[in-house]
Amino acid sequence: MAHPTPGISYERPESMSANQVGTVVAKSGLTHEEYGSHILRQTLFKFTNMSITITDALAYASQQLYDFPLGRIHVLACVASITLTTTSAIASTLNSGVAVAWGLGSAAASSTTLATTMMNFAPGSGESVNTLTSSTTINVASAQDNAFLAATNAAQIAAVVDGTSTAADLFLNLAVPTATDIDADATVAVNGRALITWFLEGAFSLT
Repeated sequence: MAHPTPGISYERPESMSANQVGTVVAKSGLTHEEYGSHILRQTLFKFTNMSITITDALAYASQQLYDFPLGRIHVLACVASITLTTTSAIASTLNSGVAVAWGLGSAAASSTTLATTMMNFAPGSGESVNTLTSSTTINVASAQDNAFLAATNAAQIAAVVDGTSTAADLFLNLAVPTATDIDADATVAVNGRALITWFLEGAFSLT
């Protein structure tokens, strides 16, 4: 007697997956779009003259972009392209044509050397940090720089961010590695976009 081929007849309700999105941070010049079906998500961030201040005292800065939902966040891909425009006086703040490191990470910048969770979305923890060249003329953008989630070993091919106790965040981080390249607080405008492909693995819960 022939047996029918078994099949799966149920799908995860769309209403459940629709709730598994994060919250974009309110910031002038920052917009976002969400795409997805069931557990898979793509979150697109668009930067339009988004202003960030880099202080002389720190020489690094962060702008939070997103709060992910509570749980383990599995990052499948991240592709980003940005330009940087110095909007403060070049001769006396951020110097002309100097290197500005940047990355997308789950932690805010805490050093002029971006590494590990300060850039674990792009270019990836363990990768060489991406750099932009600062404006040589005030209010004129630098050349575009591109970053993506890469991997120096198999364990980093897909980044998993632990947001089980506290929901994970996403930051755009900037840093001026050479202290003498910034002489006073500088303002820069970021233009570009970043596309994150991710899904929520789950959260610890008894219900």
